[in-house]
Amino acid sequence: MNKLKLLPLINTALIIGLGLFYIFNTSNKKESIVLVDNVKLFNEFNMTKEIRTIEEKKIAKKKQTLDSLFNIYRSIENKDSEQFKSIETQMSINNRMLQDIQNNYSNNLSQKVWIRINSYLKEYSEKNKLKLILGNNGSGNVLCSDEILNITDKALEYVNLKYEGHTIE
Repeated sequence: MNKLKLLPLINTALIIGLGLFYIFNTSNKKESIVLVDNVKLFNEFNMTKEIRTIEEKKIAKKKQTLDSLFNIYRSIENKDSEQFKSIETQMSINNRMLQDIQNNYSNNLSQKVWIRINSYLKEYSEKNKLKLILGNNGSGNVLCSDEILNITDKALEYVNLKYEGHTIE
């Protein structure tokens, strides 16, 4: 989640970079600089959806196992028995496994998805002769822009087609 806190800082740096770009290269056309909605692009990218589905199933299965163990744990009357201690150990192990799955999911999902999106967007920008693609996280870091500069839907279509293995000319 710390990466999400960095997003406004990154967007601010991109905006400053855009200003410097305009100062040093005023001959470029306005259309060679475009915007994408980072949040929409990330959330609607098919890879994100697939990873979420897989990981949420793993998490649900592990939670179900923990719930079952907890029900057995509560039903044991002799708290000094080996069975009680065994269930307690199993619950502890499964709880750590659940935490590991959740941590891995949240930490790696974002990184893996953005690496893939960025590689596809690089291709997209080369094919469409774009000089700069700015990301806007929807919170207003780009205060004003012409809607024609927003290519989120086109970029999303492109990255999803690439992810699905389609060749795009």
